[in-house]
Amino acid sequence: MVKSLAPVVLFAYKRLESLQKTVDALQKNFLAKETELIVFADGPKNQSDKKKVALVQNYIDKIDGFKNVTVKKYTVNRGLSKSIKAGVSEVLTSYKSVIVVEDDLLTTPNFLNFMNQALQTYEYNEKINSISGYTFALVPSYNYGYDNFFNLRASSWGWATWANRWSSVNWEILDCISRSSIKETKKFGTDFPSLIQKAKSRVVDSWAIAWFYFQLKNNLYTVYPIISKVQNIGFDLDATHTLKSEKRFKTKLDESQSMNFNLCPDIIMDTNLQKQFKNNFSYSTRFKSLMFYYYKTVFNYILPTRS
Repeated sequence: MVKSLAPVVLFAYKRLESLQKTVDALQKNFLAKETELIVFADGPKNQSDKKKVALVQNYIDKIDGFKNVTVKKYTVNRGLSKSIKAGVSEVLTSYKSVIVVEDDLLTTPNFLNFMNQALQTYEYNEKINSISGYTFALVPSYNYGYDNFFNLRASSWGWATWANRWSSVNWEILDCISRSSIKETKKFGTDFPSLIQKAKSRVVDSWAIAWFYFQLKNNLYTVYPIISKVQNIGFDLDATHTLKSEKRFKTKLDESQSMNFNLCPDIIMDTNLQKQFKNNFSYSTRFKSLMFYYYKTVFNYILPTRS
């Protein structure tokens, strides 16, 4: 049973419609009224973003449905990486754990139950670095009896961690990574070497890639639900960092309404689940997903949907 609850930290920028959907889903969580919500709203990058940012910052003042809502607005743009690192660090000076959501995620009503229960279950197991609310559509073996599994690769789509794990991260870890070490990360996903190169060269403004690599290098684990509690809806033109080839990330959401979960007491690496998880980062799966996206884009352009 969930005892003290971690606060939810929500990061927003300029996507009002997806933010409203994110908040609406969070408000429907079973534990929403017992949960503190802290919203960080970034400032505009340029003149063309000002109107969208203003709409978002006006909207967040009206959010209710939680134990308490704290709003922090910025007039200048800090960027996603700085916003999340600074915002999470600030919150964790007052709380021992935190649940983090961005403005393009739909959560199930039992998302907060799963996240809080996992935070409490694994609080003292320092081999576990984070909790993920998202997972791929996986099929466990018929005799797999737990509601979660473990993987070395982390996720940033609805996640949680503890103050002592967060404070130990070396955010400059990618600056000194060798070329051979970058190549070795391919065993965790064929996309990983490219992600690291982009982060090292500042092509992408990502806190998560350093976070992921720090976890891998130190053999730390993320707790994943067997059935996802999160769906990313941020695959649109206003998405700052999300890839547009979204097919492989579509998942099955938990419709069970369960409020308590049978969590594995210690780290067990289930071969079947690990294989399925890794397959989503294989060359063939990534290629098929990309081709699906381009096909859909071209098809919709040539034959637009009739109203």
